[in-house]
Amino acid sequence: MKIQMRAWLGGPNPTWPRPDEPLWSPSTPQFSPLISAKRHAPFLMALLVCGLIEFARLGTVRAEPTEPSTPETVIRQAVLANERRDLEGMAQLFLKDADVESFGIAGLKFVGWNDLEQVLRTEFQSVSQLQIEIKDLKVWRRQDVAWFAMELDYIRVLSHDSGETRMKLELRETGVLEKRDGRWLIHSWHESTRQLPSWGFAGTTIAGSEAHASRK
Repeated sequence: MKIQMRAWLGGPNPTWPRPDEPLWSPSTPQFSPLISAKRHAPFLMALLVCGLIEFARLGTVRAEPTEPSTPETVIRQAVLANERRDLEGMAQLFLKDADVESFGIAGLKFVGWNDLEQVLRTEFQSVSQLQIEIKDLKVWRRQDVAWFAMELDYIRVLSHDSGETRMKLELRETGVLEKRDGRWLIHSWHESTRQLPSWGFAGTTIAGSEAHASRK
């Protein structure tokens, strides 16, 4: 951008610095930054205005939202959206194929996104808060398919007149993701609990038990 500064300021100006004249010189005996700044104020103002004009011409830099770039990012964002009870946010991270089958605890089976959406909506409306902590997460990837194994603590907080009740579920999740149209999305998953049933298995001993509630 070339601007004739003298003409733009209204003609010659006795305070305008010469091409070979610095704005100020600390070696000058009468050097004063304040006096020098006042002397060259029109020149400095012209530079400022030119800078603002150029900035307006180029436009403001905006931070555009980015898509999750890795399978692990998608999984962690899905867990975070679940904790925030953000159904719309979760919907953006799952495939919507009608024949996809997934499984939850308590014998639940989900066919397609609509089944899962209905259960999530009911869950989000029935609790006052969710707290989800990922304890362990491993992800593997081969070309456009990825799969994961995860352990997490899922805490349901229920509010009532006398206070609140916290129900903790220690869960395991396994699942598959697919990269489709450049985006990683959750295809299907399977959920189970990390606790042994109260009656135990052959060769095991239950040292104690803790009350847990069904997630769904």
